[in-house]
Amino acid sequence: MKQSIEEIKRKHKPVYSLRAPLNLATRESPLKTQQTYRTEFMRDRDRILYSKSFRRLAGKTQVYLSGVDDHRRTRLTHTLEVSQIARSIAEPLRLDSDLVEAIALGHDLGHTPFGHVGERTLHEIMTPHHNHVLGKNCPLNLEDENSEIPEELLPYLGFKHNLQSLKNAMRLEKHYGDHGLNLTSFTLYGLQAHSSAQYKAKRISNHDKLGYYEYFKRNGCMLDEDHYAWSLESLVVAEADEIAQRHHDVEDAIRGKLISKEEIVSIVKKHFNDFLRPNEKRELKNAKDLDEETFIAIISRIIVNMFVTRLIRASVVNINTFIFEENIKQASFAKIIQNRNLDERIRNLIGYGKDEDGIKFSENAEMFERTITSRVLSSYDIQAADAKGKYILRKIFQAYYATPQQLPNHCVYEFLSTYRPEEYSQSKLIRMEKEEGSGRVRSEFSKILEDIEKCDQTAKLVLMRIICDYIAGMTDSFAQKTYEALYG
Repeated sequence: MKQSIEEIKRKHKPVYSLRAPLNLATRESPLKTQQTYRTEFMRDRDRILYSKSFRRLAGKTQVYLSGVDDHRRTRLTHTLEVSQIARSIAEPLRLDSDLVEAIALGHDLGHTPFGHVGERTLHEIMTPHHNHVLGKNCPLNLEDENSEIPEELLPYLGFKHNLQSLKNAMRLEKHYGDHGLNLTSFTLYGLQAHSSAQYKAKRISNHDKLGYYEYFKRNGCMLDEDHYAWSLESLVVAEADEIAQRHHDVEDAIRGKLISKEEIVSIVKKHFNDFLRPNEKRELKNAKDLDEETFIAIISRIIVNMFVTRLIRASVVNINTFIFEENIKQASFAKIIQNRNLDERIRNLIGYGKDEDGIKFSENAEMFERTITSRVLSSYDIQAADAKGKYILRKIFQAYYATPQQLPNHCVYEFLSTYRPEEYSQSKLIRMEKEEGSGRVRSEFSKILEDIEKCDQTAKLVLMRIICDYIAGMTDSFAQKTYEALYG
């Protein structure tokens, strides 16, 4: 009997499918139409694919500035690679590939221009500081470094790209009016779950001040008021994102002459020699004598295949063990999702395993990541680009905050409907524009913000969020053009 249990645990595929149950998927606004050939998750995928936020990813930095080198990745090419890797993992685990693809394609919708430095810059502006970059008049300016943050400010604070992806999908896209793309709760949960819900402590000030996004998490990512719409598919995308980053960093390090072919082979062998197949070891041995592009193709394939293969094999064992120990039947996984939030046991189902071999692989992978990432991020090109990106975004924000009348029409409409929703509904603003022209709408905006110094705190905070959203949606090139237009 014991042997048969072990066989069940270690089957090449899960005994049962633990895919997200379609019948539990809900939308903020219920759909009035049914699709003959597409499931709800397929509809989510297609809506993301056709969104403006998705198209703009082509002009956003992954690590190096977009447009500098035709072979450097953008957020769009990274997103497509994450989708491919995630589907490769999901299929053998018998998960829902359409949900995986929807989450993967949408996971970076909220990313900023200039990569992670743009994200950190907007978070810095949207949290309280002494000597705030927007000046003493800013409601987030503190009297001194030790001042406590007033409780009434907490719902307005923070910026993080994975949480901003939620807002993009739920509000900033306008396909379904007030409901954005109107995606299912499972997809929305996955968008924000690919990265942590707060910044790492000590790396950035006010790392956990992200109260602004609580509304979107509570209204988009829940099955009911107590349980999130979590799924194993969301965990797969998070792992696929990490795998894609690993081989991206290796390629960037080689192309940027930050590391030699001989050195990267040595680093891979040092950390992963026990986990490479014999043919991969032979390829590695011969690869360093090949031209750079062929070498990059080989090293990337070896790295991705190693991570994906180990993740799938360990996850099958994890899932089958879970199925056996929890006595799960084919139809009972839906009840687990309904009644249980994502605890550590479930989170570890998609992982490299907790046995000695799995722990060793995970530790080596972490050391490998630190070695390569530190080499890439400390390079002159990255440091110079980060400094430039931070300066540009700060200056754009300062210009719009000082003179809000420079904002485009869609930001004006967004401000009015957010600040005074009962007086300026979207339908009323559209009617006002149709009957009296957009100048009439902008005059209402100017009356409120004519003298920013005299505005109430709420108006200033809403204005800051409107500016933040607008800047976050910019591509690298549009941000640079906007800076030049504002400052000449």
